[in-house]
Amino acid sequence: MIQARVTFDISRQLEQLRKLGPGLYTTLQRAMWSFVNFVTSDIVQNKLSGQVLNRRTGNLQRHVSAGANVIARGDHIIGAVGVSRLSYGVYHEEGYEGPVTRYAHERRAHARREHWRSGGTLYAGDRVQVRAQQVRAHHVREHEAHVNVRAKWFVRDTLSADVAVGDERIRRALDYLATHGHPPRMSEIRRSA
Repeated sequence: MIQARVTFDISRQLEQLRKLGPGLYTTLQRAMWSFVNFVTSDIVQNKLSGQVLNRRTGNLQRHVSAGANVIARGDHIIGAVGVSRLSYGVYHEEGYEGPVTRYAHERRAHARREHWRSGGTLYAGDRVQVRAQQVRAHHVREHEAHVNVRAKWFVRDTLSADVAVGDERIRRALDYLATHGHPPRMSEIRRSA
């Protein structure tokens, strides 16, 4: 499971913060939700769009959005962003080299482009031109393949880049609470200063 966690420990400043009133906890939770939503949308829109990960179905984007959560435990408020059920999401985040099982499937008819290749019965350094050809639909049996996926750190990089946004949103939420005497709405936290 991929998860990036941000924890704000408020135990040291608790006495000063308690003066802000009973809406403090709600304010900090809302600020954390605002930050988690910002990081999640940043990951989905800027890191997982395009062909960086050879996107086909959009499952990884949907699972990142579904994995966002805020947990409140005592004096800690934890924001979690990540993917839990997609092994290839973990492979792309952390990197992976090793065997994977390719399940049996049907291959559609497709055209193979003209290209150059080396190896086989050729002498070292020789290259041969492979002509373009049409490949018919066929059945591919289940097999094991070796993959080498380099780490792309779409969660880790985004979180480290967006920490300043989280600090700003918490400051803005606390300022609103101190000024108005009640917790801000999410739109008030997102609004730029």
